[in-house]
Parts: sequence; structure tokens; C-alpha cells
Amino acid sequence: MIDSCELMLLRHGKSSWETMVSDFDRDVTDKGKQHVEEIGIWLKQHQKVPDYVLCSPAKRAQVTAEIVCQQLGISKDDIKFNHQIYNADVSDIFNVVKTCPSHCRRVLLIGHNPSIEMMIHHLASDQNVNDVDTSEPVRPATLVCFSFNEDWNKLLPHSAELISITHGKYLP
Repeated sequence: MIDSCELMLLRHGKSSWETMVSDFDRDVTDKGKQHVEEIGIWLKQHQKVPDYVLCSPAKRAQVTAEIVCQQLGISKDDIKFNHQIYNADVSDIFNVVKTCPSHCRRVLLIGHNPSIEMMIHHLASDQNVNDVDTSEPVRPATLVCFSFNEDWNKLLPHSAELISITHGKYLP
């Protein structure tokens, strides 16, 4: 019997459009950093420390990952950057997740919209999506948690339970 796996998808913190840099190099705003820090605190309070952290290499995702990992006592050297996460579609996210080591039971993936939002509807069982309020868009610094009972490499559409959606903007 496989122990339950938990996949946590985190949209990067609010990014800045103030400076003339490429999309890839946009930073997180001060308010965005605060919301991301709140997500890290929430994860720690709810004992949801990941075994494995995957992240888009875009600057705003890297900054988000470093802030969250600092809150959780995870070294930034343990963050695994994967170019497939940047500009990903749903199949890219599935492919990245399927490469997670089988001994890891809780994975945090930091990425971007629209792929994070699309994963809610592609990963969660149809019945389960109705049990969690999905009316709020996946804003920056939103954490979406799923649970399923298979190894990562066997993850299929509509095979997971949507556990929660937590918005950093609304945390104290």
C-alpha cells in the first residue's frame, strides 16, 4: 500500500512590472514577499514541510521559493529548478511532478499561472472540486494542496483530492 502523497502548488508572489526587464527577470514586490512569507509561516504551522521543492527558474519564482524555504528551515541549495515549469501547460506540470523521487511524500512546486489554476481542474477529481471554494482566482502567493494514493510517476488527471486553497493575501 502506497502512503498518501501530497502535492502543493504555489503561485509565485506578486511580481513587479515597474522596471523594464524581461518577463523571466521580474522580481517580487515587497507586498508579494510579505504574502509569500505568510504562506511559509502557514505551511510551518500546519506541519506541511515538503520533502522536495521544485521551482521555475524565473526570478519571481526563485525569490518566492527562497522565502518559503527560509520559513521552513530548508536550504535554498535544496530547491530543484526546472525550466519546464516556466510557461508550462498542464502536461508539462504532470511530467515534472512524475519525476519526483518516490521516497518523497510531500512536494512543493512553485510556478506560474495559468498552469497552477488549470491544474486544479485537471488534477482534482470532478466531485472533489465542488467541495473546495474555487471561485477565487489563483492570485499570486496562492497555495493549492492535493492528496493522492499513488506514486508520483502514476499521477493521472482527476486522480487527486483537492485539500485546500490558501491565499497568502488573506493570511494574518
